[in-house]
Amino acid sequence: MNSTDNDHAPIGLLVGMGKDVMAFAFRMLVVRESGAQCAALLNVTQRNEVQTSYSLSCQDALQRLTDYNPQVVLIDCPASVPPGGPAAFVRLLEAMDVQGIASVVLAGQQFQHFEDIPEWVQVLPYHLSSDELWGRLASIQHVQQIVRRAQLEMTHMQRLGKHLNQQFAEVDQEMRLASRLQKEFLPNTLSGVPGLAFAVLYRPASWVSGDIYDVSRVDEANVSFYVADAVGHGMAASLMTMFVKRAMVSKEISQGRYRVLSPSETLTQLNDAIVQQELKNSQFVTATYCVLNHKTRQLSFARGGHPYPILVEPDGSLRELRTEGGLLGLFPGQEFPDKTVQIKPGQKLIVHSDGMEQAFVEERDPETGEPRYRQEFRRVAHMPARQFITELEQIMDYEEGSLNPRDDITVLVVEVTE
Repeated sequence: MNSTDNDHAPIGLLVGMGKDVMAFAFRMLVVRESGAQCAALLNVTQRNEVQTSYSLSCQDALQRLTDYNPQVVLIDCPASVPPGGPAAFVRLLEAMDVQGIASVVLAGQQFQHFEDIPEWVQVLPYHLSSDELWGRLASIQHVQQIVRRAQLEMTHMQRLGKHLNQQFAEVDQEMRLASRLQKEFLPNTLSGVPGLAFAVLYRPASWVSGDIYDVSRVDEANVSFYVADAVGHGMAASLMTMFVKRAMVSKEISQGRYRVLSPSETLTQLNDAIVQQELKNSQFVTATYCVLNHKTRQLSFARGGHPYPILVEPDGSLRELRTEGGLLGLFPGQEFPDKTVQIKPGQKLIVHSDGMEQAFVEERDPETGEPRYRQEFRRVAHMPARQFITELEQIMDYEEGSLNPRDDITVLVVEVTE
């Protein structure tokens, strides 16, 4: 009889009911009082595949669970009560449940079936054959191995999940930093130009934006402003906006003198600068660039693949300011013709990115076909620039999907106040 307590035997099993197909040994702890042994149990414990250790009572077996680490505990109960009494029997079952150890009870005719025996404990008749007992033990061991593999996979997945959570936390922290850094490149203030009021709505679709805008004094008479949109959104587009800001030049300085560039010249230089980078991932840009002489109220603008700027009259009517111009960054030497209009007090100019077109669920009026965002512009057109933006934000906040916008949104409003 093999009764070694060696804890380091290999564990593995090939199962076939009633057949001698077990490939490796497994440990079994038999709880039985001294005396005659069940024939089926005797035959099983004599098999080479089984390492068997014995305890005289359930209490003794309870103390040996951790040291011996059995895969199966078989409790031999020819009498009415288990070895060591019902209380110790129940405590042993509870401990095995916690440790995930299978249990088999060989119940004689006098054994009392306690109500406290859980369903996972197999209670077998004392008179079963050795082949049947062997098949039950083999099935238990097979299931245990499946459970162990599942537990190992679960442990691996938990470690992987913890690692991924750490990486996500690091990425989230980096994206927050990138978001703050990008916003620092935006103008801190939009005031300070006599007779003009500026207001802006800027909403990235994620932590960082593919949109960028700027308002800056060119000289004592001129102020430049633009909205640009790198194709796409997210980190790649946001990096492109940093290049756009650096490459957007409003004047040339030479020998202590300067010349204000026309919008056409500015966009041409930006286009050529993007083309010269020879970007492999086809990073294109759209933009509307404007120069406004706040003394003469003369507005010059050019666009490249961007939505047309919109002129808002004091009565709330809207008019697109159209000029030709393709995407920036496609071909060198592209032309972006500029156009000049006279701005009057009470008028507003709206320059927005194409994300505004996707900001509403109903994109167009079913009767007129007018884009929904144009309707919202008209609704708040009579308001001063800052209130215009505030009301527009509130309208968008109540729109379905506002917490998960489909694209970056930028709306820059310029109002001629006097």
